[in-house]
Amino acid sequence: MVRSRKETTISIRKLIIFLHSSGKSVRNVAKLVNLSHSTGQYVIKRFKEENRIENKVRKGRPAMSTQRDQRFIIRKFVENPSLSALKVSAVFNEKFSTTISPETVRRVLRAAGVNGRSIRRKFFVSTKKRTLLLSFAVMYGGRGALVWGCMSASGLDNDPMHTALNIRLWCLYNCPQNLKTPPQSPNLNPIEHIWRELE
Repeated sequence: MVRSRKETTISIRKLIIFLHSSGKSVRNVAKLVNLSHSTGQYVIKRFKEENRIENKVRKGRPAMSTQRDQRFIIRKFVENPSLSALKVSAVFNEKFSTTISPETVRRVLRAAGVNGRSIRRKFFVSTKKRTLLLSFAVMYGGRGALVWGCMSASGLDNDPMHTALNIRLWCLYNCPQNLKTPPQSPNLNPIEHIWRELE
């Protein structure tokens, strides 16, 4: 992994050149400006050979977002991890004068190590299903652990193939003790928990 280097400012470089030209050694100059000996030596060498203290013009387009912009983007995602990059870029473009794309938002988040989160999908529970769930809980609630522990190996859940007419008729005559669980209720259906253990 490449170590990130901190750049010296132009004013520090000018000070290094001034102190060296006034007769101080490179080591003394580096101590005075609180930098390493090699940094001071590099600034002086570049000034002598190329007669410049500024950086060369870098290749590629400069970054669109500043440090402040990046902090804003990261803060938005920390507050609400389920936001999309599209929404954050829209909020950013409304608030600030610079415009950024959703890909820029993704790049900033990747660099910061922030991961998005998708909201867990929940079943829609209609009023009818809600009453079925409640009546099931009232009917079988308060029983001992033994009732929930005695599960048949051929137990049924609300899988569509178990709710077919011929299966229901067969169960009516052959399985009179069948526990009727409400639809879409994995929390109330003990078979779901058993399947999790078996898998």
